[in-house]
Amino acid sequence: MDIERGLIRVKAKWPGPNDPRCCPSIDKTAYYRWQGNRLLQTSPAAARAAPAAAAPTAQGWQIRPVGGRPPVATVSGPGVVQSMSLLCEKNVPIAAFALKAKPPAGPVVLGLDFAGQRVSLTLTQPSAGGSVWYGDLRPSPLPRLLLARRGSAVLTINNGLQGQLALDGADAAAKAALSSCYRF
Repeated sequence: MDIERGLIRVKAKWPGPNDPRCCPSIDKTAYYRWQGNRLLQTSPAAARAAPAAAAPTAQGWQIRPVGGRPPVATVSGPGVVQSMSLLCEKNVPIAAFALKAKPPAGPVVLGLDFAGQRVSLTLTQPSAGGSVWYGDLRPSPLPRLLLARRGSAVLTINNGLQGQLALDGADAAAKAALSSCYRF
């Protein structure tokens, strides 16, 4: 089993028509993909046609004022990520991700690859549920990388490719949103 272009590929031996149950002889490959919180089988043709990585989002980072608090930095996300936001919550730097679909059960790890430099962020969902997941940025180099990089970063969730996250304006937006709670 491996992951190929965001799809799960399972290779196995299956019993042929005259094989004893102990000794399967037919090689078979099946492809699966996540759709929301369901795992669906897909065809090999769809697997070959899967896009490698979506283009970066058209709009870059924006700073949104919040009354009586530091502003929130936000950007549209690729794939199942509707948006990514940076904010200070009770003096803790947070990355918030609004997802279009619920990820599979178990740990949710968001990955960003900045031209070979990879950052992983474990996400948690508030007890109330919903579609917003949070990552604590205190131990993470992610905000510093947003200041130093240009172009786009490849975004994954649990190693499943989502596409490219735009970095246009990320430096100023990250500083504006996190300067009161994160040491750059």
